[in-house]
Amino acid sequence: MPTVVVTSSAFSNAARGVASSLKMPDIPFIVLPHPIGGLTPEAARALAEKVSGEALRALTLAPRRARTAPQTHP
Repeated sequence: MPTVVVTSSAFSNAARGVASSLKMPDIPFIVLPHPIGGLTPEAARALAEKVSGEALRALTLAPRRARTAPQTHP
């Protein structure tokens, strides 16, 4: 099942560790700036729109092609 992990920078190492322990080290990640919890709805929407193309690519490309350097978004 196509999957992409979306996490904040504060939790990216933990998320990668979990993915590795679940034998999913190649799962695509999108790392957002931390914190995201205090964003206004407008700012959250803008951030989601900014990474939506990347998420769509990760969900639709073959797993080997989706494995690129992790993206961090300011």
